[in-house]
Amino acid sequence: MIVEAVTGEAAAALLRDRILDPEQRTHTYFDGYEEAVPGLVRGYDKSDAGYLDVTWTVDPSLAWTAGGLVSTTADITKFYADLLDGKVRAPAELQEMMGWVDTMAPGLPKYGLGIAEHEFDGRLAVGHDGAIWGFASASFHFTDPEATVSVLINLEDTNPMRVVGDLSKVLQAP
Repeated sequence: MIVEAVTGEAAAALLRDRILDPEQRTHTYFDGYEEAVPGLVRGYDKSDAGYLDVTWTVDPSLAWTAGGLVSTTADITKFYADLLDGKVRAPAELQEMMGWVDTMAPGLPKYGLGIAEHEFDGRLAVGHDGAIWGFASASFHFTDPEATVSVLINLEDTNPMRVVGDLSKVLQAP
């Protein structure tokens, strides 16, 4: 709401014009404001009765800018790699984003402006995780060796951070 008030433009248009289109993220859309991309998967939640399809239980657009973007692992990976390589924001803006503040969340001990610093087996990475009805995600950029790991899971009650951690071990292998 702040960015809309400051710019006078809709958040969907700003995301498309400033972040998605310049970097050719063609498999990402802002739910409720743009057409869905083809090939979407369904989201599930586990219950005593088995796995329930909750894809349309709650419209993702309800989360608006806090989770209304729908994307692929390729687009998310490219976004975080580009962001942390300084291709999305100017160096001073990226530095401001990484002005870490300690949190009480054990999974994400340091948080900046829209990104978090997390340690995976002694190696620092920067990115974010999240979940919305039927889906969970995590994407983190490592610098040594340089790699970005993104995990999207179409089951809400999962731990994509654990999967990122497991995959980060592969980066360390000789």
